[in-house]
Order: sequence, then C-alpha cells, then structure tokens
Amino acid sequence: MNKTVYVAAPWTRRVVAKEVATMLTQTGYQIAHDWWAHEAGDEDHTQLKHLAQLDYFAVLNCDLFILLNLEKSEGKAVESGLALSRVPRPRMIGVGSRYSNIFHNLDAWEWVDKLNQLKTFLRPDLS
Repeated sequence: MNKTVYVAAPWTRRVVAKEVATMLTQTGYQIAHDWWAHEAGDEDHTQLKHLAQLDYFAVLNCDLFILLNLEKSEGKAVESGLALSRVPRPRMIGVGSRYSNIFHNLDAWEWVDKLNQLKTFLRPDLS
C-alpha cells in the first residue's frame, strides 16, 4: 500500500496524533506530514509559514484524512476545510464527537467514537 494519511488534531493533542500515526505506519500508510515533530516559537513567522505550507500541501495531497476531534482547534478546522474542498476528496474519518462543527454533518465524513475503534474501522482500506 502506498496511501498517504494526514492526521489532524489540536496541537495540545500532538502526542496522541503521533501515536495514531505510528499505528497507521505499522499498517502500511505513509504519513503526509508529521507536524507534531516540528515546533516554532510564536514569533518565528518564517518557520511558522514554512510549517503551514507543509501542512497545507500534505492535506491537499493525502489519500486519507483523519480528524482527531478531541477538543476545539482552529488549525484542525482549517485542515478539515481544505480536505473537504478537494476534488477528488480524500477518505475522511473523524474520531470523537461528531457534531462539534456544522461541517461534520456532511456526508463526506465517516465517524468512530473512540481511538481504539480506528484500526478496525480502517481494515477494509488496509487491503
């Protein structure tokens, strides 16, 4: 399998995002961008711009978009919007509370309630 996945999550949940990414790579996915491994200070606008560009292009080019909807985050909301606007759209899976955003009501989304359900849920995509 050569499918790429983008894992969107709040920055405060980057450890969880990394754990999910590890599970995904063990099942054959490639991570589109490991944003949780990169950090820049709030005043380092050159580095922040670079990181934003990496995230942007990773979302625009992924095969699978996973949203860890574990708490509010403007970043993951923007990333979700980018993924929703793509043609063709990647497979989109949300984990956690579905109805925290009006756009989560769109048919583009598939949902699981808990992280431990994700691997089983992906099984048809892993072949």
